[in-house]
Amino acid sequence: MTFEPITFIASVCLGIALAASAGLRAFLPLLVTALSARFGWLPGGLSQSLSWLAETPALVALSVATVLEIAGDKVPALDHVLDTIQIPVRTAAGVLAFVAGAAPSSPGWATALLSIVAGGAALSVHATKSFVRLGSS
Repeated sequence: MTFEPITFIASVCLGIALAASAGLRAFLPLLVTALSARFGWLPGGLSQSLSWLAETPALVALSVATVLEIAGDKVPALDHVLDTIQIPVRTAAGVLAFVAGAAPSSPGWATALLSIVAGGAALSVHATKSFVRLGSS
């Protein structure tokens, strides 16, 4: 596989966007990534180690988790508990979404370093949302 800078930049941008959106909703970006991979819309596809993400059991689990997460967001007390519990979940989901979106066209060293950035993006978006919600409650 040859290194193509434009493809690399595009996949990094896609991965960071997916990671940042995981800071708002942990499972929705993963569901979108999985569906995109399943229908062949993900540029470069999924890496071999993440091919399980596009399989039916993962799609069902992500769909149920997304619905439950959105429903839990509508109950104020439950929403605050979920926000607290999901700090590591959203960070990990951001890293996983980044790796799923960017890894197939990125060199290994870049994926490893940028995964840290992706986790930070997910965590900072989640923290910002939590502080804004704390002030509005």
